[in-house]
Amino acid sequence: MRRLVELAAKYRQIYIYGFGVSGKWLSDILSQNGLPVAGFIDTDLKKTGFCYNGNKVYAPDFLYNKTESSGESKRHTLIVCTVIDIQDVWDSLLGSNFFDAIALGLYLEDFIPHLVGNSGSEYVRYSLDAVKASHTSFFKDGFRFVRSIDLQVTERCTMKCQDCSNLMQYYEKPLNVSTDKLISDLETFLTKVDLLFEIRLIGGEPFVHPSIYELLEKYTNNKNIQYVTIFTNSTIRLKESSLVESNVALEKLSFSITNYGGNNARNIAYNKDILDRLGIKYRIHEPEWWTDSGRVLEEAHTSEFAQKLFENCCGKNLLTVYDGKLFRCPFASNAHTLKAIPLDDANFVLLESSTQAIADYINGQKFIPACQYCKGRSWDSPIIDAAVQTRKPLNYVRKQ
Repeated sequence: MRRLVELAAKYRQIYIYGFGVSGKWLSDILSQNGLPVAGFIDTDLKKTGFCYNGNKVYAPDFLYNKTESSGESKRHTLIVCTVIDIQDVWDSLLGSNFFDAIALGLYLEDFIPHLVGNSGSEYVRYSLDAVKASHTSFFKDGFRFVRSIDLQVTERCTMKCQDCSNLMQYYEKPLNVSTDKLISDLETFLTKVDLLFEIRLIGGEPFVHPSIYELLEKYTNNKNIQYVTIFTNSTIRLKESSLVESNVALEKLSFSITNYGGNNARNIAYNKDILDRLGIKYRIHEPEWWTDSGRVLEEAHTSEFAQKLFENCCGKNLLTVYDGKLFRCPFASNAHTLKAIPLDDANFVLLESSTQAIADYINGQKFIPACQYCKGRSWDSPIIDAAVQTRKPLNYVRKQ
């Protein structure tokens, strides 16, 4: 970090691109060194107007409008990119006559994590490790790096949210994926990449799977995976003995816990105590940024409109492995599984495909056919009430 601080000291003002944990951590570091942080920039327009350390969050247009109207011919502004999916924003930061841009991950050869808001220091370390891995690989030619994949372990859930963006509300007879299938699918995928930073276990609710602790042991002890994160509503009590006796590599494990309140939160304190005792990283948060994206449309968008949805989608990099296939997002995966969209091989790539075919699918898509039946998950989508429950599965039209 010393190199970054010395570089940043040459500029009159500094903007931090990304209002996440890593961006806030950087704000603390720069402020402690007396450097002029002018604000945050974030693509997620729902964060516009938020503040941290007295610095506001602005939309990307603010930066370009401000610098271009200043009339300055010299570059007095520095943008530090802290966004994990750097490939989505880096091109827009290049070629300006009014500011310079650098990637935080290239300067993280030495860093000390600290508490950031409600995120503990170990969760901050995990976030910064993700930025470091993503940024360094982005600038490394020929390196087959994948930041994360979502591994859907089950269609079952302890809740029935009518607006679930993973479409769990449509399953009439939800199933668990077999343990052997989950293990073999991941092993196949790992042969196609040089480094997988993280797998994210999702559902449904992952802890309804009867072999979840066996899976955690298997995945956390895989040397080709740096982190394993499990997304849970924490309505099921953790089994401390299973975490310990199953030889889970606890230092590689983290929990993302959504607190839905009321009776659904009854086990959060119990589970938090276990995570604290075992030193497992976690983040507990209320439902965030729910949008009306948990719907499968009956009529298809045009290809042109679908491409615009894809370009502005906040979920297009949520690569999802399910049933021997790699999808761009959980919506595509579950819409295909539910047969709620027409059968189209372009929605996925088989895990047994060539490395080049998988790379082309990850990096070369303008949109996938599933986008034509999605309402979209743009950064400026209106927020809706979270976790509204339905008593029975929602109806939909099968198209296969």
